[in-house]
Amino acid sequence: MSKKNLVFILLLASVLVGSRYVYIYPCARPILYKIGNIDPKFGVKQDQLLKDLKSAEAVWEKPTGKNIFDYDPDGPLTVNFVYDTRQALKTEIDRQEKSLTSQNQSLDAQITDYERQVVQFKVQNNQLNTDINYWNSQGGAPPDEYDKLVARQKDLQQEADRLNRLAKSLNQKADNYNSGVVKINSTIGTFNQALAVKPEEGLYTGSTNTIDIFFITDRNELIHTLAHEFGHARGLDHLDDAKAIMYPQTSLAVSATSGDIQALETICVRRSYWDVVAKYLQLVYNRFSE
Repeated sequence: MSKKNLVFILLLASVLVGSRYVYIYPCARPILYKIGNIDPKFGVKQDQLLKDLKSAEAVWEKPTGKNIFDYDPDGPLTVNFVYDTRQALKTEIDRQEKSLTSQNQSLDAQITDYERQVVQFKVQNNQLNTDINYWNSQGGAPPDEYDKLVARQKDLQQEADRLNRLAKSLNQKADNYNSGVVKINSTIGTFNQALAVKPEEGLYTGSTNTIDIFFITDRNELIHTLAHEFGHARGLDHLDDAKAIMYPQTSLAVSATSGDIQALETICVRRSYWDVVAKYLQLVYNRFSE
């Protein structure tokens, strides 16, 4: 060991001894964050995202009564909304789903109307056959009645042809709808594959102090994801509780569990200067020992 190293360690030891009763409160000040880049393809406005971020803050602040996060246009933590393949697929699924819903509603209404017309046609056709049978039983219809029967028969034949064309058109629309169902199922399959490769909807990166949100499926799910990544920014790890905000998989839960709060309280507990430095030295030692 060189003298230089010895002096450094002795000086550090004297600082540690003198600071053993100095305490640090990790959550004494809120983490300040700002909104960075918002890809316009998301189609969301900053004021709405600010509301969602405030809701994500409340997930942690409401049950603890602490001011843990604050929005600041110059804050060091940056929240970005990065439009990636999964969001593009999700947007396409939403578009296809909306189109299919509209087609289905329209097709249902047209089929209902078609069935009503078929019933009406059958009533008229049955009445015509009844009238024809009647006059046949009478040895034949008078000329004027015969002409009326022929005209009615002609009208019903034209109506039958029209209904057949309408049925053909409805069948084509039904085929188009079914093709759309096959297409959306394929898109959903591609989306699920992309999700399996990259499941996270958001990601906190400590080295750059950024939170990147990759896709938005539901407002509550977005708030959950933001709260989850806020938790990582505050130093929280994952929890093995499917209902927890810090559970690895995203959900619609927007309320912190007792486990979430306990983990946060552990992070925010008062620490001595000695404990903080000791942990820092351990981290440095581990890094250089790898």
